[in-house]
Amino acid sequence: MAATLTDVRHELPTTDRERLVELEAVVDRGLRTFVEVGLALATIRDEHLYRATHSSFKAYLRERWNFDQPFAYNRIYAAQVAVAISAEHGSLPAGISLEAMRALVPLLNRDGPDAVARAWGQVMERHGARPRPPSREQVRAVLVAQGLPTCAPERARLPETGQIGISLERAMVRVARVRAKLDGKLLAPPARQRLTEWATLARVLAEELDALADGRRVAARLAAAEADGFCERHGHVRDGAGRCRWCGRMDGPASFQ
Repeated sequence: MAATLTDVRHELPTTDRERLVELEAVVDRGLRTFVEVGLALATIRDEHLYRATHSSFKAYLRERWNFDQPFAYNRIYAAQVAVAISAEHGSLPAGISLEAMRALVPLLNRDGPDAVARAWGQVMERHGARPRPPSREQVRAVLVAQGLPTCAPERARLPETGQIGISLERAMVRVARVRAKLDGKLLAPPARQRLTEWATLARVLAEELDALADGRRVAARLAAAEADGFCERHGHVRDGAGRCRWCGRMDGPASFQ
């Protein structure tokens, strides 16, 4: 049985309880800066202060803050990078982002804080005179030019329709995983009720997607194509002579050369 809040509670010394309250206040203030938050979370982890209510740091993050581990550790590592830079160069540029610090995390993990401080000097030589603080990609470019380890380049953002497709594909994978795990057994009634509600939402979603794709028009086009043929290049119906009604060309590869 999974541990609950009541059966993992530890009686911490008064000073530790007070320290936990202070550190949690830092996080609760709004995650005002990623540096403060990261250092507070790192201290809670390293000094095992989470044991006052939870058996593990992972459970503490999830139940106390609704954080997953990557979210929390991104802030911890970025804060450690910031500390390494500040020790050598003083305050960070105003408005510097967590993502810019993350570009230096692989270097911190491989070569330590001194290497981070040296690399930051190169970043500031190149970008320090600009009105805006260096971005993740600008920091990364300096590290790449020096042959130093850094994060992967940012992935191009997909359009919203692409994100819908990714979410649907992931949902299909999860459904298949659940079906395989159940192996013909039934879920509990509350779970079946939720799934019924989600199935209704899925049907509504299918209608909305069909409307976005102008499904009726596509269906009509496909039906017409059975008689007249389709222009593979443009997706338009051909006339009786085989010419595309959009481009006027005959079918076949030669017409597009």
